[in-house]
Amino acid sequence: MSRVCAQYCAVDGRSFEEVAGTGFRALIDTVIDVTMKYSHAGKPTARDMLSDPTTVSQYVGKEAKAIRESLLEEVKPILRFRGGGITLDFWEEEYTKVSYLGCTVHYMFGGSQLRERLLLCSEWDTVDRKTGAAVQKFIFCKLREIGLCEEDLKLCTFVTDQGGNMKVAFRNSGFERINSAGHLLNTCSQNCLKSNPKSQHPMPAEALPVLALVNQVKSLVTHCKQGGISRQLKTTLKQHCETRWSTHVEMFASVLAVYEQLEDILAERKESHLLPSRQKMQEFHDLFEPVRDATFLLSVSKRPTIHLVVPAYLELKRHFKDQVPSDFPEIRAFQKHVENVFNKELEIDELHRVAVFLDPSMKHLQFLTATERVAVLKRAMEEVQKIPQPEKTGAPIVEGKSHNAAH
Repeated sequence: MSRVCAQYCAVDGRSFEEVAGTGFRALIDTVIDVTMKYSHAGKPTARDMLSDPTTVSQYVGKEAKAIRESLLEEVKPILRFRGGGITLDFWEEEYTKVSYLGCTVHYMFGGSQLRERLLLCSEWDTVDRKTGAAVQKFIFCKLREIGLCEEDLKLCTFVTDQGGNMKVAFRNSGFERINSAGHLLNTCSQNCLKSNPKSQHPMPAEALPVLALVNQVKSLVTHCKQGGISRQLKTTLKQHCETRWSTHVEMFASVLAVYEQLEDILAERKESHLLPSRQKMQEFHDLFEPVRDATFLLSVSKRPTIHLVVPAYLELKRHFKDQVPSDFPEIRAFQKHVENVFNKELEIDELHRVAVFLDPSMKHLQFLTATERVAVLKRAMEEVQKIPQPEKTGAPIVEGKSHNAAH
C-alpha cells in the first residue's frame, strides 16, 4: 500500500500529506465498502467505479446546495432571534486578479457550543468599482441569494478589515461592524515599515536602517535556501509571507536559532558580510514577538476571543511603552515609531469593552475611565433587553377558581 501511495503522489504530482487527508481516506473507505457489497459481481476496476470528472464537477454544486440548505435550517432561527458574528473578507486571486468574498458565521448552538460555518464564497461578478455602496449591495445580495435577508441579520455583528469601503458599507446601515483584531494587528505591523513619505505612518529617517535590516534577513534566508546552505542547518530557516506579517518574527527566530552555524558556514564560503548583526536581529524579534503572540491568541475560531481584545491591546501598548531603549540609535528610533503607530491604530470598539465586562475576571473594568464604565454598563443593559424572554408556561386557570381567589 505504501508503494502504491508513493506512486500516486509521484505520478499525479500530489503532496505526500494528501494520503493523510480526510477526503482521501473517505474515498478509500467508500471504495472498500462498495467492493465488499458487490463482491459477488466480480472484481471491479477503477474505471468502473470512479465517476467522470465532468460528473464530479456537477455534483459539487448539488452537494454544496444541499449542505447549505441544511446549514440554514439550523443557523437562520439562531441568527434571527439570538444573533451571531459574520466575518467578511475580500481577497484577490494572484494570477487571474479575480476578487472573491468569503463569508463565515459564528454562533452559539445549544446555548454553550460555539460553531463556525462557511456561509458562502462568491466571485465579485460585477463591473462596479468596490465603493462602499457597491460593497454593501454585493454583500447583502449574496446573502439573500442563499436565503438570509436583512431582517434575519439585525442582531448580528459584522467583522471586517479596516478597508475604507468596508467602513463606508456599514456606516448608517443599521448593522454593527467591528474590526477584525487579528487583521488590525497585522496592518499595524505592516505600517511600521512603510518608508513612503506619503504613507499614513512613514518611518522617520533615523529608523530607515531597520528596513534595510529586514531586507537583509530576507535575502539571507533566500540565499541559504537557493544555495543549499539550509540542508546543513540543524533547524529549517523560515521565509516570510507578505500577507501574514507575524511570519517576519518566525523568520528572525529561525535565523537566530542557527546563528552560530551560519557564522561558521558563511565564513567558510567567504560570505560573512551576508549575516546581519545578531543583537539588532534579537531586538527586532523581541519588539514584535508579543504582537505575533497576540495575533495567534485573537485569531482562533473554536472559542470566543472578543473579551480578550481589550486586554491584548492594552498589554501591547504597555509592552511598547516599557521597552528598554536600544543601544543602537536606529533601533531606538524604530522602537518609538512602532509605539506611536500602535497607539494611534489600535482602536477599541465599544462592543469589545462590553465583552470584557461579561468576563468575571475583569468585570470591574478598572482599566476604563468612569465615563467609559458608565457607557459600557448602559450598552450591556441594552443588549440584555434584546434577548427574547421565554413565554411563561403553567397549568390553565379555571375560571371559577380564579373568581373565588380574587374575592
